[in-house]
Amino acid sequence: MMDRIDVLSAVRSMHRAAALRTGHRSTTHGSMESLDITATRAVRHLLSNQPTTAAKVTFAWTVAAGPQLGRAATITWMDDGTLHVLARDEAWRREISRARSVITERLSYLLGPDVVRTIRVRAASAARRAGSSGPVYEDPHA
Repeated sequence: MMDRIDVLSAVRSMHRAAALRTGHRSTTHGSMESLDITATRAVRHLLSNQPTTAAKVTFAWTVAAGPQLGRAATITWMDDGTLHVLARDEAWRREISRARSVITERLSYLLGPDVVRTIRVRAASAARRAGSSGPVYEDPHA
């Protein structure tokens, strides 16, 4: 079992590697780390110990999308890795589509790389007009 110093060292190494990969500057100052990084890491750790369920993916969506986008859509996760996102209206569908790459990266970090494989986004108003086959905007690289 790793002792506390080993865990802290591993966490710092992961953060540095992620910062290098994404091009972000370090958010650590000496032995201090920003609260948002620490909180996100804690959520990831808590989620990793839970089975993958629709509730877990819904929670991760809320964290990954942020409060406004998280409330602007209803999601349904399928066991095949497809995340159906039903945006409140066309304007929210556009916003979610614009933020898709960031949301996808965050979902992969929180849930693991193979949990959400495809994100299908559509607007609720379009879905109501067209039945269940409204316009769908799909990202197969999610």
